[in-house]
Amino acid sequence: WWENIHLAYEHKDKYYFGKGIVLIDSKSDLINNCSNTFSLSLFQEYVEKQFEIRVFFLKSELYPMAIFSQLDDKTKLDYRNYNREKPNRNVPFKLPDKIKNQILDFINITRLNTGSIDLIYSKENDFVFLEVNPVGQFGWVSKYCNYYLEKKVAFGILSQNS
Repeated sequence: WWENIHLAYEHKDKYYFGKGIVLIDSKSDLINNCSNTFSLSLFQEYVEKQFEIRVFFLKSELYPMAIFSQLDDKTKLDYRNYNREKPNRNVPFKLPDKIKNQILDFINITRLNTGSIDLIYSKENDFVFLEVNPVGQFGWVSKYCNYYLEKKVAFGILSQNS
């Protein structure tokens, strides 16, 4: 059952577990059976997607990857619900200049040096921001897109120390 847990948190001998992205509506048992208190949550309107985009960034360099997760029932809501038997297709992606500049502005405003930004490309051809993770993983982005990020991260760290 741990495969479906995206968040585990302990506070004062109490354990909180999150299921990640869950689709709910007014008829949902999750809403109807919810107590007055529950773990920290973010509610966002559901947006149908054409695909998801993970953008790893290192300083002012962006490394975007399209994740075609929408056709698999297991990954339709969130690619992190991995289908290990039939993995999603992951390919390098070129961001439009307007979106690239907005991301770079965001990085500058937040003063982040590295991390990952998740987006959805909607059925209406809009880019929808989901989240930024300042410690976002880059290994799989590097692997599937041949970005060789390990070398860029190591070189960036080595050049800072010299």
